Amino acid sequence: MLEELEIHNLGPIRSALIAPAGGMTAITGETGAGKSMLLSAIRLISGGPSDGVSVGASEAWAQGVFEVASSPAAVAAAHEAGFEPEDGELFLSRKVPASGRSRSMLSGRSVPRSVLGSIAAELVTIHGQADQLRIASSTRQREFLDRYAGDDVALVAYGKAWNALRAM
Repeated sequence: MLEELEIHNLGPIRSALIAPAGGMTAITGETGAGKSMLLSAIRLISGGPSDGVSVGASEAWAQGVFEVASSPAAVAAAHEAGFEPEDGELFLSRKVPASGRSRSMLSGRSVPRSVLGSIAAELVTIHGQADQLRIASSTRQREFLDRYAGDDVALVAYGKAWNALRAM
């Protein structure tokens, strides 16, 4: 669950700190209120592209603090990347310079952007007008289909066979 989202110099937002309440959070507001920049920040820390640095700023930065104790898949993705959540939390952040390459960080250490993407895929779901991050992933689509099929025995057998094939 997202515990905190901090944004600096992303589009029109110079500085913002948001601490959503537990459960589902709906972001609503008038046109121009900054809803899309909040989504841009979430996409940014999820390994997505940047919507731009604020005019006159040298870089944009966003960080999300996530409670991961209730997300074993996110913890597994972090372990796979060599990270152990500290106090049940992971910090996903990205720094985007006005020109040049961005820098992705997981709990204070540099990581490839894809690592943020794999962990965020387990933590973030965005629903909006034609926006749904989880279902866009082919991995997620297979998971949904496997769950729908309801044949865990066949799925486990296939997983073992696939891993044996990859090992060869």
